[in-house]
Amino acid sequence: LFILEKLFGVKANLNVDYLNDIMGIANTGTPITEIYPKDNVVCLFGVGIGGSGDSISSVKPVDFKEREIMSMIPFRYTSQSLPTADQNKYWFRKTNADGKTAYYLKRFETQPVIKALWKDATGDDDGTEVQNGVHTSTRTEPIETFVELILKINKNDCREWFEVNGNIEQARINSI
Repeated sequence: LFILEKLFGVKANLNVDYLNDIMGIANTGTPITEIYPKDNVVCLFGVGIGGSGDSISSVKPVDFKEREIMSMIPFRYTSQSLPTADQNKYWFRKTNADGKTAYYLKRFETQPVIKALWKDATGDDDGTEVQNGVHTSTRTEPIETFVELILKINKNDCREWFEVNGNIEQARINSI
């Protein structure tokens, strides 16, 4: 939970006491939150076309050592200013030699939500939310913890880039 809260800059509904609070140790001095920059969070996403080969059925294996999205493409590629409603959605701007501006990253549609759920559901249904005080529970089911993100790609996203490159018929992304 702590890692997910730090990565996404949101607080989980499930509160777990820190070890220093439980044991009454290291409650004075510089808090750890002042050592690590608390404003560094995951807040944008990008897309690419490097996740597969030339055919629609070929898939490249994931390489967890990669630092960036292979063959990343911009969401927007335009010579016009973005509409006011879009100016806070698109980031990582680069002006190219052709005078067009590429926006490679996009904001999540909603704030990320950290979830801690009992694995007590069937099929693809979500389990029951884990409540505070879980350490006293007699339940034996596993707990799954994840961040729910809503990434929205609309009909205009990436299209301009494929049009400029003359391959609108192959307008597909395969990496997020």
